[in-house]
Amino acid sequence: MKTNRFYLVIALLGAAVLIASASVTGSSYAQPLPKVLTKPPPPSLWVLNETVGPSISIFPAARLKRKTGLVGSLGITSGVPAAGGLTFDSNNDLWFGLCNTNSGYLVELTRSALLHMVLYGSVNFSTVIQDPVPLSPEYLSCPRAMQFDRAGNLWVEVDQTLFGPVPALLEYTSAQLSASGNPVPAVIQTPTVPLTYGPVALALDPAGNLWQSRGTILEFTAAQLAAGVQTDPTQTLIVGDAGPALNSPSSITFDTLGNLWVTFDSGGTLGNTGGLEMFGAADLNGSGTDTPTPATTINAALFDAVLLGRHTVLRSLDSPDGLAFDSVGNLWIANTLQPAAGLGGGSLVEFSASELSTSGSPVPVRAILANHLNTNLGVPHHITFGPALP
Repeated sequence: MKTNRFYLVIALLGAAVLIASASVTGSSYAQPLPKVLTKPPPPSLWVLNETVGPSISIFPAARLKRKTGLVGSLGITSGVPAAGGLTFDSNNDLWFGLCNTNSGYLVELTRSALLHMVLYGSVNFSTVIQDPVPLSPEYLSCPRAMQFDRAGNLWVEVDQTLFGPVPALLEYTSAQLSASGNPVPAVIQTPTVPLTYGPVALALDPAGNLWQSRGTILEFTAAQLAAGVQTDPTQTLIVGDAGPALNSPSSITFDTLGNLWVTFDSGGTLGNTGGLEMFGAADLNGSGTDTPTPATTINAALFDAVLLGRHTVLRSLDSPDGLAFDSVGNLWIANTLQPAAGLGGGSLVEFSASELSTSGSPVPVRAILANHLNTNLGVPHHITFGPALP
């Protein structure tokens, strides 16, 4: 009955258009109606907070345009001991890793699961992938970072922690991800010389090469990934200054031109502030071990933030861990600490493309701070732009 009423309304509207057309033009043919183009909603910023009981915060695009200070948003608690990695697949399903003491899981949240999370504040996992064989080279352990390649395969950086931190890079094919269970991934055992321990990050460049950060930065070419070659990386980059201000790479990402952006964390509030360096695409085409010179270096800047009606001086890069470019080329950075007592967790800061064009200490365009009133932000470690709220 509802369908018939709908078509009746459409028919009446069509008749009205025909009558109006005939009265204006003298013709019995209706003029074509203009097409209504609807733009998809702008992407939201998704944040995985590493707190006591990790949580996911979602910042809609409108929230990201507000002035510096406390910004409320939807915070969803995942209710698991620890989490790592955060990425969307080609279907806009959200993937991240969970970690208990010595066992790991990969979980998928489809659109319906995300909607359930938004509406009810609870997680309903769509797919769960567990350890295949404990203590084997494929041991999933604690996922630390993850990225999808162009073929839909998921690459996961893990720490095999039962006998100490033994890093490994695992590949789950798109076919393996189509069902729950315990698939056995392909393994690239990360070389231990030079030293590769430290903060973990994965990033794909525009050509489809996979880059891994672990104290040093390693490159696996797209050809290696496609062939399933389990060999050493094509290229090893030693980056960062020897001085105290810029060392210990913590996160990596690429812009649309293929330039590599690297954050450095020297201890934040308890030590030196971090920084940001960019390495030009032309300097990343080598092989073997290389020490490229950064084309741009961004140091921490002091800026004022409004906290409950009071101005407080903060630093733009204080323990940076997490990078994401938005659709206009502005760069968002997640800080795990704030340099003032009583502020709780970390912050998100945004630098415009123009600010990043030259070296210096620019003041961020805006910042989002941990808000005890809305628990919208904790200790952000992984950030990515994804679909708008379901």
